[in-house]
Amino acid sequence: MGWISGAVWLVLCGAWIMWAGRHLTPRVSQRWLGGLWALKIAAGFAIWWIYAHYYSDEKTGDIISYHADGLELRKIFWQSPLKYVQVLLGMHNNYEEEFAPLYNTMRYWYEEWKGSNLIIEPRNMIRLSSLVGLLTGGWIFSHIVVFSCLAMLGILFLTAGFRSAGIFSDERWLMAGATLAPSALAWTSAPMREAPMMLGLGMAVAGAVWVRRNLSFKAFATLLGGFWWLAYFKTHVALTLFMPVVLYLLAPADRRQALVLYGGSLLALLIFLYATPSGAFVLKVVAKKRIDFIHVAEVWEARSRIPVPEVPQRLEQLPQSVAHALTNTFFQPMPWRVKGLLDSLALGENILFSALLALSLWRIWRFQNLPLNFVMLVVLFSFFQALLIGLTTSVAGAIVRYKCSILAILTPFLLLSLQPKNARETKNLKTDE
Repeated sequence: MGWISGAVWLVLCGAWIMWAGRHLTPRVSQRWLGGLWALKIAAGFAIWWIYAHYYSDEKTGDIISYHADGLELRKIFWQSPLKYVQVLLGMHNNYEEEFAPLYNTMRYWYEEWKGSNLIIEPRNMIRLSSLVGLLTGGWIFSHIVVFSCLAMLGILFLTAGFRSAGIFSDERWLMAGATLAPSALAWTSAPMREAPMMLGLGMAVAGAVWVRRNLSFKAFATLLGGFWWLAYFKTHVALTLFMPVVLYLLAPADRRQALVLYGGSLLALLIFLYATPSGAFVLKVVAKKRIDFIHVAEVWEARSRIPVPEVPQRLEQLPQSVAHALTNTFFQPMPWRVKGLLDSLALGENILFSALLALSLWRIWRFQNLPLNFVMLVVLFSFFQALLIGLTTSVAGAIVRYKCSILAILTPFLLLSLQPKNARETKNLKTDE
């Protein structure tokens, strides 16, 4: 039954991707889409195999736990389909008392969240995994097919957003850049939160571009739908993307006026953080998140733990903390911290990314004619997300996963410095600049 389920969902998801590709990226061949998706399926299966067999002491890895917890939650359906739907929607206090014995067998349905109906990312991932398991029969390969499909759809939206914003590039370059960064290829293809995050990121970026160009229901629905996915599965990505999207929508087409808006907004953000009680509270929340993560890493005896900078509570501490945080996000694990196969792959990825960044800076003139407002959207989101990750995350392996959102949007942007000159097309495409 497992192979039958896998074949059915391979056909269904493949048809969905090809249909979406014809509407979002019509210039990309179906063979190209199919090839990239096949790579994502292979990468998702490889990550599952590594945690199921290579890291034999880590049977509670996220990719194992979310799948197992989802199948446990599915048991409620066989008892009462109505209650199952209500648990999926977070209603009736999730029947915490009635299903306590079941919840206590699950790794990520935490007891300390009992009675809470707030947006709790691990619970939402368990709900989604359970629903997929109900539809597929629970076979891991079918889950990989479905979740890699969600991520692939996000890549299609992201590529369409780049093109609609006026990034005149071969769409295959953009799509390859969003797909082939090793961490993004692997983690967004697995049954984990990175897959729905990729769909939300792509929809939010494309929706923002479409709203700026045309105030239509479709554009607003795409934008709000993207933020909905991000809020439910990767809330911190929604938070760091919010300000760049708002500024992108408000910024004038004139470059000088736009730069004044961006500069003034960043100055206002600094004043808010370091001169108001509300800003001080935000910094304390981030500092609490940092401490919590360090404690969790110690309790679970996580591999490749790294020093984390203090959250700067005073303005003069900001430059040093920012430099340390960005170094952690983009360059950890350092060579002397490599422990195991995945750390080695992450080190190789960091080396390749550093080379791409250096080459892009060397050929920065290639970016001078790009739409300024979209460039600022990419740069500001990448900076805010990298800063938040670097200030709060004390495990190099977790950083590799968390920065998938950055790699997915920043890598295709940097690859613009390498594209052939004849890839720059300017015909029949309206931009906002």
